[in-house]
Amino acid sequence: MRAGFDIVSIPVRLIPPHPDALSAALPTLECPDRFEARYVSANGGIRWNRRWVNVSTVCIGEYIGLGRRSTMESGAFTSGR
Repeated sequence: MRAGFDIVSIPVRLIPPHPDALSAALPTLECPDRFEARYVSANGGIRWNRRWVNVSTVCIGEYIGLGRRSTMESGAFTSGR
């Protein structure tokens, strides 16, 4: 710690929130109708064409949009916010 700077003495109410602070919930994604929506289960995966596909534990409880590679467009699909 630097001399003369004691972070413990700064009250939390005086520290402004970080400008990149994240919200508690993910925004609802909007994707084209040709994509299939799948719910990511509690263990971080989905069923796709009768097979188990691991997605990510980050997506647990969320819906994701899937499509064949030939119909994919470049870029990400984001919410309307």
